[in-house]
Amino acid sequence: MSYEIVSEGSTHVFAGVRNVLISYYRSAPDAQALRDRAPWAQRMFTRYGIGGLFVVVDRAAKGTLPDAEFRRVSKEQTAKFREHVAFSAVVIEGTGVERALLRTFLRGVAMVAGRSVSVQFFEGAAPGAAFAARRAGVEGPKAQQLLDVLAEIRAR
Repeated sequence: MSYEIVSEGSTHVFAGVRNVLISYYRSAPDAQALRDRAPWAQRMFTRYGIGGLFVVVDRAAKGTLPDAEFRRVSKEQTAKFREHVAFSAVVIEGTGVERALLRTFLRGVAMVAGRSVSVQFFEGAAPGAAFAARRAGVEGPKAQQLLDVLAEIRAR
């Protein structure tokens, strides 16, 4: 499966796979990481029309939530790309109380935001990839392809 590295740093790796952007986080990145993904998103929307996100927060991720600038840029991009982002599969790996609370907090944020995007939260990558693949449609990657690319970018 071919993919494109969209942005990479010590905190994250973003990889484009057809009409899905895999956003793998080791910790909270700065806002520039979000800005790096905009050109890929424009190309993807031109080619596929719609797509989505497969977001994975590594089980070993530590630290704080993203800062105010990251949240501001995220809101701007959400508004700009609203018609083209159809889904977001958010995987907060792990089963402990901290991870469950984080998933609960983020579900609340998603509900309050009132986005038209279908957002689902998962404990593990496999069910998240299955959701993303179903939503990506026939032109999108299969679940196993997303998992294979995730494995490769984890190792970077």
